[in-house]
This record gives sequence, structure tokens and C-alpha cells, in this order.
Amino acid sequence: MASVYVAAGRKNLMITWTDASGRRRTRSAGTTDRRVAERLAGDLEKRTLLVREGLADPRVDRFAAAARKPLAGHVKDFLQYLLDKGNGDKHLSDREGQLTRLIAAMRATRLADLTPGRVRAGIADLKRVRDISVTTSNRHLRAVMGLSRWLVREGRMESDPLVGLSGGNPATDRRHERRALSPEEVSRLIAAAETGKPHRGLSGPDRAMLFRVALGTGFRASEIASLTPASFHLDKEQPIIVVEAGYSKNRRRAVQPIRRDLADLLRPWLASRPADRPVFDVPHLHHRTAAYVKHDLAAAGIPYLEDGRVSDFHSMRVTFISEVVKSGASVKEAQLLARHADPSLTISVYTKTSLHDLGRALEAMPLLRASTQTRVEKVV
Repeated sequence: MASVYVAAGRKNLMITWTDASGRRRTRSAGTTDRRVAERLAGDLEKRTLLVREGLADPRVDRFAAAARKPLAGHVKDFLQYLLDKGNGDKHLSDREGQLTRLIAAMRATRLADLTPGRVRAGIADLKRVRDISVTTSNRHLRAVMGLSRWLVREGRMESDPLVGLSGGNPATDRRHERRALSPEEVSRLIAAAETGKPHRGLSGPDRAMLFRVALGTGFRASEIASLTPASFHLDKEQPIIVVEAGYSKNRRRAVQPIRRDLADLLRPWLASRPADRPVFDVPHLHHRTAAYVKHDLAAAGIPYLEDGRVSDFHSMRVTFISEVVKSGASVKEAQLLARHADPSLTISVYTKTSLHDLGRALEAMPLLRASTQTRVEKVV
């Protein structure tokens, strides 16, 4: 039976009752008026009876409870779910930041505020205030749509209100176009790092090895930050480096083959690394890689910005994939080494072909000779 009582330290009356599953529940009546509170307690008892008799849908109560809960509480639960699933720190940090920024821009406080109109307005506000790119706005959109789908799976919402929302086309706003480094530039960059002084917690030789791993695998900064000595399997017939699923972008365990000469360089370097620590043991490494590259590019005399394109840390992934394609690998092989779900991304976005490369391709074609005599006949 439901009862109404005064709880110490609480202004409003409290109600306690047994729900349809037999669980004792407690909630605030939201009032100091005992008659109103008792009426609400009676309604809860009637609702429980209807659910027990199969005359009411128990999900309605769950939806109502979720609707009353602050949106920030749902976001916290969602992030805990991602953590329990095994997602890495970088993924969790990104998702938390994206959701926090977008929900603040939407001025959303409850589940009822998760509407397509509010999401679009929030994205527009972020573009206006923060000048974010289409790619970045799409990441924010994917984050809130992921939250919305999870709310439905968890039984907190009856249906997904954000189904059908789509992002913008990044090709129309490529404000951070990257270029591939030439082999000569790669040599100069690694040499500059190898002989350079420590910078932001990483020695010159360690920065050189960081660049070699990035250029030899195409791994992203957050993936490299996750590597420990156990990630390297260098004595196999085909040496490999493994990124665990929680740290890879596609949430799948990545087993990346590497060249034997890179494996030979890595063996002595890894010998002194603690087994239980990241091999590049710098706090928040993935936030520092841009500074490392800029520092050593300057030391090597290589421009950061050239022809409107930058050479940042992610350019090493661009360089890796471009060189794989230039080596004569098939589209499928290049796709697998790049770990792309869509081969068109491998070719159209990451493969940077210069005019010189195109010219060499033309020179390799059989010579096409025009006929020495051309006859044009008028058709009547």
C-alpha cells in the first residue's frame, strides 16, 4: 500500500509504494499539501494494479521517469555504457566534449528537447560561435544521434526522434587539406627529430621513432598513444603491430603488418621500455603530436603550409596510404592497409597524386599516333 510521509531535510512530502514488479519505490510528491500527495499516491497504486492485470503498458512509466530525469544524467549514463563496452579514453573524451558542447548550444535540459530542430539550431550555433568545420559538426551530430539510439535501446524513449538527420558534405568545406610528404622530406624530418633536443616531454630519438611508426603503419595519433611493448610482434615471419579494439577508430582490433626494416629499428628501441607502460609515455600524447611535427618540420626547413595544404601529424597517415598506392598495391590491398570500410575514401581522400606522378603514368602508356591522313566526308 502507498504511504505519504515527511522526510528529514526535505520540504516536499515523499511517497513510497510497491510497483508492478514487487519493488518498493520512493519519489517526491512535489508538494507540501498532504491531500494532493495522498491523491498522487492513490493514482500510483491504481497504475500499479492496471499494469499487474495487463491493462496498462509498463513502458509508459519508464518513459515518464526518463522524461523527468535531467538530460545531463542520461549523458552520464551513456558515457558509462561506452566505458563498460571497452571504448578507449580518447573516444570517451571526444564523445563527452561533443555532447557537452552541442547540448549546451541546443539549450537542452530534458529528453523532450532532443528534436531535429534543436539539433540543427545547435549545430548552426557552434558553426557561428566556434567556426567549426563541416567535418567537426558531423562528429557532433553523430555523437548526439548515438545517444538518441542508445536511449531507445535502453527503454528510456519510445522512438528515436533524430532518425533521418544527416550531416553536411565535408568536400564543400575542406579547410584543413593535408598533403603527403615526399620521401626526401620524410628523411629530413626524421633526421631533424633524431638529432633534436627534447620537446614537450619527448626526446628527439623518441620523436623520430614516433614518426617512423606513424609513417610505417598509417596509425592515428590516439592509436599510437595506446601502444605498449605487448602491441609489437616483431619476431613473426611477418612483423605486426596490434591496436586493440577500444583504441581503433572503427572499434575493431587492428593487426597491421609492417616492413622488416622498421621491425629491425624497433627491436633495440623497445628493449628499454617498461612492459606495463605506453611505449611513448607522455600524458595526452595525441594532443601533442601536432606540436612535435611543427617543431621538427621547422628544424628540417620544411614548410608547414604549402599550396594551401598542411603537413601535420595526420599527414603521415596520408603519406603512408599514398605510398602504398604508388607501390602498385591493388585498391583492395590499399583499403585493407588503410583500414577503411569504403575503398573510395582510400583513393579519393587519402591518396595524394602529384602532377609529376601523373606525367610518369602518361609516359608509361603506349604512344598514341594520329593518322597521317585524315579524310572528312560530308554525310548527306
